[in-house]
Amino acid sequence: LDLEWANVVRLWFNLDAKGSFETKDGKLGTGNRPGAVQGWIARAWNAKWRPTKLDMAKFSEEFKKWWHGLQPEGREQEPDCFITLSKVEGVEWGLLKARGTNGIASIVAALAWWREGIIAMPHSKPREMQARDLQISRFEEALEEVVYIFRAM
Repeated sequence: LDLEWANVVRLWFNLDAKGSFETKDGKLGTGNRPGAVQGWIARAWNAKWRPTKLDMAKFSEEFKKWWHGLQPEGREQEPDCFITLSKVEGVEWGLLKARGTNGIASIVAALAWWREGIIAMPHSKPREMQARDLQISRFEEALEEVVYIFRAM
């Protein structure tokens, strides 16, 4: 989890640096935005705030729906994948380029909570291990998808 996560954070920093850390590029869409992200925004993007008692299965599905809704036209769900969408040439990334707290910082924050939630998941029993492994797989796929977008922008 750590190497790809560090890559996401590095790429996010580079994107913001490219824009001189300005926040004037708009906002991400709010359709299907996870409740945890809304809670963070309602608390003025407090860096210390964390959602409590995240249901990881529900949260990963919410993130997926939100992520898919943020994508430009032409990106289609890849078969047999949780979140991965098609890689198409000449895409205009539009509002995904939004910087600042209402922009891609919200994506990175949601990924951070997802990661923390996975780390906190119990995994001493077979069923718990299976649920955690599924979330790790989904999270890693989401990281790959975000890395693709951040590099493309």
